[in-house]
Amino acid sequence: MLLVVLVVAMISVIGVYVFTLVRVPDEPPDVKVSFHHLNDRWSVSVTYSGQPVALDQLRLIARTEDMEFATYDSDGDGLKDAVMVSQVNDLAVPSGDGPQLTPIVYVDADGDGRLTVGDSIVVYEFYFYPSGPLLDADRGYAYVGLNPDKIPRDSTLQIVASPMTLGNNDINPGDTVRVEIKKDSTLMAFSEGPASISGTYMDQVEVDNGWEKKKHDAIFTIRPGEVDEWSVTFTFDVKEEEPITAEEAAGYWNATHPFQVEDVVQLIHGPTDSIALEFRL
Repeated sequence: MLLVVLVVAMISVIGVYVFTLVRVPDEPPDVKVSFHHLNDRWSVSVTYSGQPVALDQLRLIARTEDMEFATYDSDGDGLKDAVMVSQVNDLAVPSGDGPQLTPIVYVDADGDGRLTVGDSIVVYEFYFYPSGPLLDADRGYAYVGLNPDKIPRDSTLQIVASPMTLGNNDINPGDTVRVEIKKDSTLMAFSEGPASISGTYMDQVEVDNGWEKKKHDAIFTIRPGEVDEWSVTFTFDVKEEEPITAEEAAGYWNATHPFQVEDVVQLIHGPTDSIALEFRL
């Protein structure tokens, strides 16, 4: 009888020990969304969430129609060099406005680090990496600067003024941003407007054949005329015309359009390794 009691006690102890090691996985999140496609981007807004889920428990994955991982240009060199697989907390931004570091972002509307009603997933049909304040909009938004990064005449110069491109976080929504492009003391172009909700101002300037093949200065002034205005200057070179071939144009278009219609975006719940949300573009 003593042996029987000992065996039963040992089985009970082992059972409790195994139970504490092998936990039943959590339930995947119950999420309902609304879907919109407007202004070159898809937006999927969370309209219902059964229980808030920490963003670090979720992954976002984009796949082609053949279920291969979608790729994108992660550094502005015109080559798709990164797969669109990332932890959601690494993609979290306060607003989907302005240029982004990835072609998919998770807008954490209330900034609580959890999936809740009001949050959204934004997928950009047209995307370029904001590698600097001056980009060549005709050549895959390549960085514009000094030699060898000259911009050819008869090209479109993209202006991107943001905390990242200007290297200063002191740009607030609604701040006036003024951009003056000069060759010596001659004003070649002028642009001005308010910063968006993400503290970004963008515009385009045509570099026509009247621009000399010399160095030019782009002077960015934030809050001009106010007591706390500040400015920074970027110098770039202009070179002779450089017509784009049809093959190059196709390559630039491909680099700035990482997704196609029928690509699939999946939201993966890590603890259960299950698909919490899936939608086609």
